[in-house]
Amino acid sequence: MSPIQRAHQRIAINTPIQYAPSQSDDFRSSRLLNFSEGGMCFQTAQQLEPLEEVSIVVKNYDPGQFGPQGYRSYLTQVCWIQPVSALKSGLFATGTRIIARSHEVLTQLTRHDFKKCALCGLLMTLHQLKSIDAGVHLCEACHQFYLSIPEGSLRHSLKRLLLGNVV
Repeated sequence: MSPIQRAHQRIAINTPIQYAPSQSDDFRSSRLLNFSEGGMCFQTAQQLEPLEEVSIVVKNYDPGQFGPQGYRSYLTQVCWIQPVSALKSGLFATGTRIIARSHEVLTQLTRHDFKKCALCGLLMTLHQLKSIDAGVHLCEACHQFYLSIPEGSLRHSLKRLLLGNVV
């Protein structure tokens, strides 16, 4: 039997987090077991449902740090869940896909106040984003990158891509 192919390498970690299942701001303490660029696996005392959205807040947030500590919070979606082991009855390993990451605390009840950077996907409040066209918002770093591209066909093509106006 071949091993499962993953898009991103998993990195084992044991760091404190808090999580809140969908439609709740009731955060529960937990441990992050591993992470990758595209997802996270953490321990839960309840069985969450596949496709359920979960807000995760990293306790040892350190902006600029590599790994999950580099962002304050994540919005994720449950992909799989399985019991941790017979020795730890009632605990589950929950694998999630990262939908969004932010330096702000994301919760199910407040995430509508956030918009994604059209280029990197970082979630920020609307007043923190720069608008380059109606409905196209960029974070400060991506806006600076966009402005660094000389006027011409490359910048025009990037703008069309961000607008979703590419044939």
